[in-house]
Amino acid sequence: MAEENVNIDGQQAEGEAVNGETVEIEESGEVKEKLPPPEEHLKTRYIPAIVTLLGTAVIAISCFIRQYPLMNMLVTLLFTIVFFWFMGAIIKILLDRIVIKPKPETEEPEETEEEQPVEKSDGAVIEK
Repeated sequence: MAEENVNIDGQQAEGEAVNGETVEIEESGEVKEKLPPPEEHLKTRYIPAIVTLLGTAVIAISCFIRQYPLMNMLVTLLFTIVFFWFMGAIIKILLDRIVIKPKPETEEPEETEEEQPVEKSDGAVIEK
């Protein structure tokens, strides 16, 4: 594989694509891009809903125990739902910034039976 000057989308590039990634040209003339590994993020889709439900449940139980009047309890719960939904959205935004680095792929050398020295014994047990 040889890197050559490539004209991509009307721009002259020397071994680089428009997006800054290196481009390799195979002998068959096909352009092959080296792409970085995809970034992985935490699964944060349900965090605002969970925070909202937990926070509202705590407030609803405390309003019930303190015997709030019905209208006061409903107004309190409405504001509680909105407040905890915003808090969950902020938490989700903060957690979305965390990127999980993929583990580097290490190639383990394959050992064959031919490469391993074989010890022949006459049946005697040797303790180490």
